[in-house]
Amino acid sequence: MKALALARAKERDLLAELFEPPRHRGNAEGRGPANICPGGGGGANITGPPAADPAAGIIFVASSNGCSPTLLQPASERDNPQMTGKTLADWVPIRGGKPPAPPMENDPLRGIPDIFKGPFGKIVAIDMNTGEHLWRIPHGDMAQRDQDNFRANPLLKSVTNLDTNWGRRGHPALAATSTLLLATGQTADNKPHLFGIDKRTGKRVGSVETPRLGGYGLMTYLHNGKQYVVVPMNGGYAAMALP
Repeated sequence: MKALALARAKERDLLAELFEPPRHRGNAEGRGPANICPGGGGGANITGPPAADPAAGIIFVASSNGCSPTLLQPASERDNPQMTGKTLADWVPIRGGKPPAPPMENDPLRGIPDIFKGPFGKIVAIDMNTGEHLWRIPHGDMAQRDQDNFRANPLLKSVTNLDTNWGRRGHPALAATSTLLLATGQTADNKPHLFGIDKRTGKRVGSVETPRLGGYGLMTYLHNGKQYVVVPMNGGYAAMALP
């Protein structure tokens, strides 16, 4: 399977050096877009900023595996009367430069979420005193249908203890309390939840379904001796508290 994945990556020109520069159209090598990883949506991002426990000296960082195939064209081809800048770049990205996906019929890698190792999105706990990574967990749960297709690949028939949960792409909203790490995400049935996670082990210890998927700005506060958790979401907020 590794040989198949490596051949697929070479065939689609998906391998690149770290900090690979973009390629320009008509380059001497005749190559397509540079597959820059992490790309514009990959790695850590402002849409899912870290949370920290200053007492324990642990920071929790959300990141997403994502690449940006990038091909450049002369900027002069994109000039227009609405442009107001005086200093123009020589090159600009071409939109839609992603390599085509391979056909699924008779594909020996069918059902496998990606030829690059998962998880798609993850949360990592880092000890700020030592730099040690204490644990890593997926961001939410991959859809059950995708996990079933993953498990059903014939090449994996004899593989035991296969971890089919690669989580979700994107960045969860995080908040650290004195006892738990709170994180937004989706379960395998695609329902949005707020998860309670053990800060020391990364084990999910509880979850509460939310009206919509929570986003950036998760917060908690105490009012009249009662703790509230507010989850920002598209169209408003959901506030939760124990009875």
